[in-house]
Amino acid sequence: MRSEFPPPAKPWRGENLNRIKELPGLTQKERMLLAFKAKGTVCGSTFLEMHIPRYAARVADLRDDGYDIVRVKCPYRFHDHGRQIASYEMRGRR
Repeated sequence: MRSEFPPPAKPWRGENLNRIKELPGLTQKERMLLAFKAKGTVCGSTFLEMHIPRYAARVADLRDDGYDIVRVKCPYRFHDHGRQIASYEMRGRR
């Protein structure tokens, strides 16, 4: 018997980040800035879901633009990717 209900949403990502990846006309850096403003600390897997596969290069670009972004341990305990994917925290502008 098949359930009539859709599968539950992933609990940690929230609606805001799902909407960010669908916004037309924004660059990858602009979408990343919106994600940082929405969450503060963003896991690399979130950037991958936002269709930003070279997120580390975009983080470097944002640093060059004057943003203070540091690499941190992934704060989401239910992620099972281990240490292979970086998480980043934006602390403001330099």
